[in-house]
Amino acid sequence: MDGTAAPSSASALSSPAFRKYLCGNLVAYIGFRMQSMALAILVFRTTGSALDLGIVSAIAAVPAALFTILGGVLADRCDTRLAWAANAGISAAVVGLLGWMVFNDTVSIGQTYALAAIMGVAAGVHASLGQAYFPSLVPENALKSGVTFNTMSISMSSIIGPTVAGLVIAAVDLHAAFALAALCWSMPVLIVSALPARNTDPLKRSRTLDDFRFGLDFILQNRLFLVLVTLSVANYLLVFGLLHTCRPLSTSSAAASTKWATPSPQPASAQPLASCWRGA
Repeated sequence: MDGTAAPSSASALSSPAFRKYLCGNLVAYIGFRMQSMALAILVFRTTGSALDLGIVSAIAAVPAALFTILGGVLADRCDTRLAWAANAGISAAVVGLLGWMVFNDTVSIGQTYALAAIMGVAAGVHASLGQAYFPSLVPENALKSGVTFNTMSISMSSIIGPTVAGLVIAAVDLHAAFALAALCWSMPVLIVSALPARNTDPLKRSRTLDDFRFGLDFILQNRLFLVLVTLSVANYLLVFGLLHTCRPLSTSSAAASTKWATPSPQPASAQPLASCWRGA
């Protein structure tokens, strides 16, 4: 014991910059959850095929898992704040374009696949940039609190986004859900000027391939990280793929059950016989 007291922990919410980031990130993730649900319903409405629904979910989920690496590269080589906002702006534009195409009934399944892949790339980059940026907004003794609140906001978006998307689709239609999702993605762009920059040291920059090799060697030497990476990829495939696939499928199954459960009207010739039977 050296007699030095450990610094007490603090709340990340005491940082105004972190609060702004947290609100922007929460709204952006709500937009992501809305677009994912609307995308799955769009595909199922277009083709009615469970196979197509699985394909579009995979097209969105696999890039989201793989392109987190690109987000890490951008975070190491540029102002993470600007990259975070620019990536969200690209997502807003792509989702808004899909909403416009749905509104005008001009979208094909091939175009849907292509836009879903771009959305997946943007989602993966967004996740890495956010994780790299927010630690710079809080003091060191509030970092654990920042991780907790950041993770909590992502979990909350998984509840809020699909709920809002369902209500909007039921009240208006799919194009309105895509439009609202695009507005949500625009939030980081709107608040970026109120956030501090996170610049990188040019002297510490290295080649991207060297960084990738260093990270891979570190993972191989620390097997716990290999397990965590595997679980992270599985989580992406589950959350971005399976769960969004199950929603429209379950809706369709419920509709089919209601259809079969509805009794068919009796023929006119059977109605007198039924009346006689009740009278007896």
